[in-house]
Amino acid sequence: MSSSILVTGGTGTVGTALLRTLADRHLPVRVLVRDRSRAALPSPLVEVVEGNLSDVSLLHDALTGIDRVFLLSPAAPNQVVLQGNVVEAIQRTGRPIHIVKVSALGAGPEAPVPLARWHAVTESQIRTAAVPATFLRPHGFMQNLLGSAETIASDGLFFGALGDAALPFIDARDVAAVAAEILIDGGHEGRSYTLTGPQSLSYTQLAKTLSAALGRPIHYVDLPPDRYHEMLVGMGCSTWWADNLTALARWLQQGATTTVSSSVIEITGRPSRPFARFVQDHRAAFIAGTASRSCRQAETTSRPDRSTPRRRPSACRGH
Repeated sequence: MSSSILVTGGTGTVGTALLRTLADRHLPVRVLVRDRSRAALPSPLVEVVEGNLSDVSLLHDALTGIDRVFLLSPAAPNQVVLQGNVVEAIQRTGRPIHIVKVSALGAGPEAPVPLARWHAVTESQIRTAAVPATFLRPHGFMQNLLGSAETIASDGLFFGALGDAALPFIDARDVAAVAAEILIDGGHEGRSYTLTGPQSLSYTQLAKTLSAALGRPIHYVDLPPDRYHEMLVGMGCSTWWADNLTALARWLQQGATTTVSSSVIEITGRPSRPFARFVQDHRAAFIAGTASRSCRQAETTSRPDRSTPRRRPSACRGH
């Protein structure tokens, strides 16, 4: 059985969950990865193409026989060019290949977060190309907290700059489930969906849920945005990515949309996972201080005190 679905970003948090979901449905799928050794292949029905989005000739070959494309790539200053290569390659096929693109919350030309503006450029390019497409705009991933698993395990702390903003964090597995339904069943062309979890929670409330699940006190340490930016850069984040994360924190604190969306249940037929379920599913990682490959932290220098984490935050990876 030949593949009709192409997945990009297949080694990331959402892409890995998507491949698993498609495998559970016994569907053949083609995945484009930069490094075959990092690809978690849940089924022999997964066909691997090794390469990257800058290789135009490879994209042409990867699209052979494909009807639908899941478009996602790591956040990067050149992501508009890389994702644009996919759009142009699809145009050149002359076929109505349906793109399911993971975009960003608040994507738009005037967005206060650079990353959201970059996604808006790609959305605009897709619309201009008259390619059938669906845009998924998820809120913050619960999985991002796995990047703090080590400091949660060792010190009972995690760090951020969101103040008391309550946000409808979503499990990345639910984003993958939405993408899978659209890729399998089609439809939803020309639609944009904001994807959220079932409830808006502050970081302090997340800490309480973690405390109850782990059986010991877990605390959220809130930092002023400027201090947060300084911490990120000091611990290895690229300046451009620290700029994005700080701009995002400021925007969320100042009243970005926190409305809980019904899109997950409308498209998949089941509600999005609550944060307590996410914590239970990853309880072992929070106890052991380990993270999944897509969320794993890099080594950095030791910290002089407990006011900042001693490891590089997983957010620095730009997923």
